[in-house]
Amino acid sequence: MIDTHFGNWGPPPFKFNNNWMADPSFDLSLQSFWENMSVVGPRGRDFPIKLKMLKPLLRSWASEKKASSSTARTNALVQIAVLDSEEEVRGLSSSEVFQRYALQGQLQSFAHNKLVHWKQRARFKWLSDGDANTKFFHTVASA
Repeated sequence: MIDTHFGNWGPPPFKFNNNWMADPSFDLSLQSFWENMSVVGPRGRDFPIKLKMLKPLLRSWASEKKASSSTARTNALVQIAVLDSEEEVRGLSSSEVFQRYALQGQLQSFAHNKLVHWKQRARFKWLSDGDANTKFFHTVASA
């Protein structure tokens, strides 16, 4: 029988997502994290120490952003559905039409961020060609 238990390899590696750079709050959060870190030690050795300290902060920032993004996406979908149902009953005012277009723009932004995320995770040429809904893709991208 083959032993498939590989043991504990430690924490998962840190992966920087390119779509974080598109988030306006990322720069401010990163700057705040970096400036509030105090490292005691020889000059020039503080940089790698700060990077190690930055990893868990960025992970928590990313998980909070993912949760808030999911909530915002759900809220946008609900608001669009409400506006669409109101449009069937009566016509929408110009401010409501503008609001619906803004919400649709938010949804497009969410979709674009998701696409950037999966492109970075896949690192295969066939993803850019459009073949992203395969078992092989999901196996590789989820690893």
